[in-house]
Amino acid sequence: LFPDTYDFAPDAGAEAVVARMTQVLGRRLDAVKAANPAGVLRAAALVSALPAELRGVSPGGGVAADPVDRALLTLASLVERETGAPEDRAHIASVFWNRLSRNDFVPRLLQSDPTVVFGCRVMLRAGAPDAGGACAGVEGARPTITSAMLTDGTNPWNTYRHEALPPSPICNPGARALEAALAPSPDEDLYFVARGDGRSVFARTLEEHRRNVQTWLRRGPRDGGSAP
Repeated sequence: LFPDTYDFAPDAGAEAVVARMTQVLGRRLDAVKAANPAGVLRAAALVSALPAELRGVSPGGGVAADPVDRALLTLASLVERETGAPEDRAHIASVFWNRLSRNDFVPRLLQSDPTVVFGCRVMLRAGAPDAGGACAGVEGARPTITSAMLTDGTNPWNTYRHEALPPSPICNPGARALEAALAPSPDEDLYFVARGDGRSVFARTLEEHRRNVQTWLRRGPRDGGSAP
């Protein structure tokens, strides 16, 4: 569903609302893809390299039925959830692209906290066995990330345990997140951590990232983003 401002009649039904929002998403996604053909080719190459079980399509069809669109929407949703800072979106997208495509980064774990939270909420609402134990504390506006969540291999969206993209988008990405997913910055970083002011600090090596974590997480609670 594309996040935007819409005018609807007071008696508009849910089906009409959903249909319009998905139509707008299709148009906006097509426009962003047309403006970034290199990003489309990059996404197509990524999809072709994925295992068969990760190239599936959404059962409901629609925009996400195309595997390339599905990958782009999923990646954009991670960018949307990781930062609200316009200056960091393309850089964060590049970190995920680098993790997905660089031969020297294995296993290809994206290690994104928002994916874990999303998966926990899906599992809890579906009544999955044992989800309550592993996902305790996930409800609420500012969920607590625990080691039990990060090590839970039964969570399909746990990008700390499962390689490549999660099985679906984790939110409705906006236009800027879609653009970032298709046109990431040329940076070679593999890590980032939230600074506490809404921005992130990036690193190419694990050693540098650990120093950043020690520096910035000592300064106070994180304010958006995560620390792959």
